[in-house]
Amino acid sequence: KKGAWDQFSESLKDTPLLKGLFGMGARMGETEAARKAREAAEDAREAWETSQNPWVYRAYSAYESIFAESEMGEAIREIRKLDPDFSFEGMLEEMEEEVIPAVIGAYLRGDVETTEKYCAEAAAGAIKASIEQRKAAGRKMDTNILAIDHMTVFAAKNIDKIGPVVFIQFMVQQIDCMYDLDGKVVDGADDKVAAVFYMLSVQREYDEEEEELKWGVKELAIIGTQPYT
Repeated sequence: KKGAWDQFSESLKDTPLLKGLFGMGARMGETEAARKAREAAEDAREAWETSQNPWVYRAYSAYESIFAESEMGEAIREIRKLDPDFSFEGMLEEMEEEVIPAVIGAYLRGDVETTEKYCAEAAAGAIKASIEQRKAAGRKMDTNILAIDHMTVFAAKNIDKIGPVVFIQFMVQQIDCMYDLDGKVVDGADDKVAAVFYMLSVQREYDEEEEELKWGVKELAIIGTQPYT
């Protein structure tokens, strides 16, 4: 039986940009190192598609150690053409203090307007679909965000026809509880803390209305959940 966090999150598991990372190994030459990297990437992709294991990305390390540095460097150079002052430290600070609380909070509250402010069309559409699904079922999620932890830059890549994209993995401590419209607990418990693992893909872009640079969310993926201990 699926828990509260799994029931209405299927639309947040269809993430083409993220899944595309696990297909890159097929394009490498078949040196011994490349073969091992490709096999690691294939193992990670299979685990992603079948188990949704929160720590599946560790199997990706062989690929990452060989190729991530050069691809990340290319992505950084492209981002700095738009934002010369870009740094991962500054980006992660902005993610933790503003973007992640806003986007995850909007998702939990069912706030489509805030979602559309921070997210690109695909991400906003996936979140909206999840919100509409649980509203139609007469369900509400607990909206408490207890902590945001383990935030790391998983990858950065200059994607054809899209541009430089940064992938960020993080964990949010949340209350694993679902309510009906009268506030009655129908799944989980209001004192049950869960570790919910997410991945964001974000892109630096210029907001013409506000005349400033912002991070736009291209995709939001729920990787998995487990009891927080």
